[in-house]
Amino acid sequence: MRYLKSQLVKTGANELMTKNIIIKVSVASFLLMLSSPAFFLNSNLLVCKAQDEYTYFGVIPNKLWEYVLNDTQHPEYGYIYEQDVDTRRTQILVSVTATEDNTHALIYNMDNNSLVAQPILSVMQKYFVLFPNGTKFKVVTDKYVSVMILNFPSIPPNSSPNVRDAMPFTYIAGVDGAYVGKEFVFMASWNPGAGMFTSYRIFALEKADVTVTNENGSEQSYSVATNSYRDVALDTYVSYKVESTGNVMIQAMEGLGRGNGRIYYFVPSAEGGFVGTTFYTTSTTDWDQVEDYGFRISATQDSEVAVWDLDLKTKILDVTVQGGAGTCIQPKATAIMIQSTKPVTVEWLTNGSTTRRTAGDAYGAGIAYIGVKPNEGTQILLPTNSTNEAYIFAYTQTTVTIDNDAVPINAGSYYLLTMPGKHVIVSDQNVVVEVISWPLYPPFQGLNFGGVEIPCVQLTDVVPNVTLTPMEESPLMTYAIIAVAVVAVAAGSGYFVMRRRKK
Repeated sequence: MRYLKSQLVKTGANELMTKNIIIKVSVASFLLMLSSPAFFLNSNLLVCKAQDEYTYFGVIPNKLWEYVLNDTQHPEYGYIYEQDVDTRRTQILVSVTATEDNTHALIYNMDNNSLVAQPILSVMQKYFVLFPNGTKFKVVTDKYVSVMILNFPSIPPNSSPNVRDAMPFTYIAGVDGAYVGKEFVFMASWNPGAGMFTSYRIFALEKADVTVTNENGSEQSYSVATNSYRDVALDTYVSYKVESTGNVMIQAMEGLGRGNGRIYYFVPSAEGGFVGTTFYTTSTTDWDQVEDYGFRISATQDSEVAVWDLDLKTKILDVTVQGGAGTCIQPKATAIMIQSTKPVTVEWLTNGSTTRRTAGDAYGAGIAYIGVKPNEGTQILLPTNSTNEAYIFAYTQTTVTIDNDAVPINAGSYYLLTMPGKHVIVSDQNVVVEVISWPLYPPFQGLNFGGVEIPCVQLTDVVPNVTLTPMEESPLMTYAIIAVAVVAVAAGSGYFVMRRRKK
């Protein structure tokens, strides 16, 4: 079989589209068709099938730095630049990791419509690009890849460095673009400065025998029961392939407890996409009761929600989520499963406070991605005490309705949403939303985060083939265990948590 490849690049002020066409031609078949009279009568006999594009949009934040309280017991003393670790950046890293051999990638700076790089990658091979603060970019490939934004200011060395602040808090998509699957290829990164030696969590939606293989061929093997999880240690800037006999989800994770507010993410649904009835996520047993943070569950219609502790296999919380509003929960557990009677969205965020009194500094900043399927109402909350930049990216000509207002988006372009509070997004095509958020106060505050994987816009509507097993209350467990859950509710007002502190 001979493989021929051609590329068609179109450039415009608001659009830069790339078509990669893979033509597979059998020489023998071609000669046979030429010898047939039917060939000249029916031009459809020779078909050049076009491989779908895979497109990944991203924005590098402008303000990459962090200020903290000079004295956490005396906020009136003001703020100083974080001195324990250098958080100031003028450029950060975008990584592309191939899931198949002979993967052609085109990496663009969207601000000036320039082609930055066009690598050809083998399976598990990585490619790095540094983009300056504020850059809008896109990656276009002819096969699925894993693309990440990492808060690291230089091209990594070949070895695994002992690097702080390189820990992404994100879910990893499988090789078909869904967050549920049996095969994943991605580059790992972790934060040794935070002591996260097992920083990747594998949730088993079905009974799974899991093999984790690094780019050098070294293997780890695990068996994970249904509705359970396994934590694994992976090396920084090393590519991994995860293969499983049952469907799993993978979360790059860090501690969610007090003292760590530099995390922001949307939880993908176990049914596919981000709107659904079943979710798996890391949680914590160490919640700060002063700060405005936790899991926000948003619904477009009334829904009953149950939260399960995956370690104890017991329900720790029942809550009603009002349609058109939302609820904040702080379930005390290491890992949880959320089950809802109606479709909901789940996100982990901090409202934006920077005056934590009980431990360290509250911060509440990060980058989070969510995919929106066509004609599916997706309700989200943008932190109410923060500056927000929510970029809604479209691959094709798209009309997005935001809170009943229709907004057209050109192919390969975006719409910027900045208003804090709850929003309902409905689109007639697949779109991805990148939310960049940092505290309103102090006004000179910047953004410090670890990293995030970028979803492929064409694959936001992929539905995984998975059999989910609902959790059921064990008759041996008592309701005394339920008391470990702490709940904060913010129904109807659009605010994250109703609690407010005195200044």
